[in-house]
Amino acid sequence: MNNQFDFQQFWSMNFQSILNYENLLDYINDDDALRIFTNKMGYRINDDGGYEHIPLDSEDRGDWHKYTKSNLTQTVNVMNNQIIVYMATIVETSMYDFFLCIFKKEPNRILSLTQLFDDGIADLGFSFSDFLKYESKDDYINEMANRASQKCNSGKIKSVFKRIKDITGLQIPNTISNAIIELVRLRNEIVHERITHDLKYDILKSYSDELEKLLFSLAIKVYELNINVNDPGDLLGLNEYTEDEVLSNEVK
Repeated sequence: MNNQFDFQQFWSMNFQSILNYENLLDYINDDDALRIFTNKMGYRINDDGGYEHIPLDSEDRGDWHKYTKSNLTQTVNVMNNQIIVYMATIVETSMYDFFLCIFKKEPNRILSLTQLFDDGIADLGFSFSDFLKYESKDDYINEMANRASQKCNSGKIKSVFKRIKDITGLQIPNTISNAIIELVRLRNEIVHERITHDLKYDILKSYSDELEKLLFSLAIKVYELNINVNDPGDLLGLNEYTEDEVLSNEVK
């Protein structure tokens, strides 16, 4: 039964999204680069009611440049909110993967759900008849681990943090958990309440930084529990740094 926390994937998803976003902002705010782009395009209505390409020496070129920049800026404003949704998805996926790794490694931890939920583990579907449907004990444990992970990763994000602590002993620092709670709150407003927030790069970068610290924290705890962590670039530096050093942002 393969068991691995895919830190590299989660970290790359977060890193690439904020990096590409920053590059896009730099491009839009670089008038010279944007003008090269707009010079390839640009149309206006001619006297016959049709469209014609705007000559490069036309006075209308300046208006077209402003129009294009305005449209791109509006698109970025939409993207700001979608990046929040994307980062919140990384949070949910990484936490689910974290729980899954734990339960696969030590299935007995699933029994701790009896103290965390009113319905305990009854709704996970434990039954002898179900067990007989699987070809091996490992297959059945894998299925139960999936169900338990989904259960632990459900509900309010604050409760999920508490379950992480109760099940593994990992206490996520308040600076990280508070930022992630706020991130998820924004995501819920964007997705469920259709609220569009005015979000600047600095705000998005701060959420990305705290998400990165969360991923480091989850990966280190998994490593401490003797579970394989996918980190081919040795970003964690687990053999060189302590958990406190990583979380304090000293490792970059």
